[in-house]
Amino acid sequence: MPHEEHPYVAVTTASAPITRTPVLGVDRVQEKEYTRSRKTVTFSTEPEKKQNPPAMVFEDNSDDDFLIPKPPGEVGRPGRGGYSLFEVLSWPRKKYDKVKKFINNLVEDHLNCDLSMSEQGAANVKKVRQLAVEKYIFLKEYSGLWAVDDFIRNHLKYQKAVLRKERLEKIAAEARSTLVEKGMRRASSGK
Repeated sequence: MPHEEHPYVAVTTASAPITRTPVLGVDRVQEKEYTRSRKTVTFSTEPEKKQNPPAMVFEDNSDDDFLIPKPPGEVGRPGRGGYSLFEVLSWPRKKYDKVKKFINNLVEDHLNCDLSMSEQGAANVKKVRQLAVEKYIFLKEYSGLWAVDDFIRNHLKYQKAVLRKERLEKIAAEARSTLVEKGMRRASSGK
């Protein structure tokens, strides 16, 4: 008579004892073992937890029909044929801010903020994309990971402008102090 699958019974052919690893938050399953010849049968008072299949992994350049396509235009230019990332994603503000903050930190840690997205090393951009998708798996729903790329692009553009402004302010401050020093020297020399 063939063996039927039953959620409460596990059959193994090894004669080694069966060990179960408890799952956090779940009480240890009470088990009884009966060994007969070379088969071990385990009866449990609870059904075994079925594991979910692994998440689908999409390649970055996938053109799968089920993925969300990138909108036309450039991110951050809603009045000039582009779009607002926040509006296009239509996520709750809290979720958007959380993802944005995480990706911004990745950008600052792994990329050179003086360079645009196209000037970055491919391996560094890939690392940021990978880490973002590991943390927020739902980002894989966007064809070619365009949402991740847009977060990266926006932050690089912002950081580049901030760094440029800081450099210009530093140059202006140095020029002012040089002018003040020259003015003091002239005043002290009596000219």
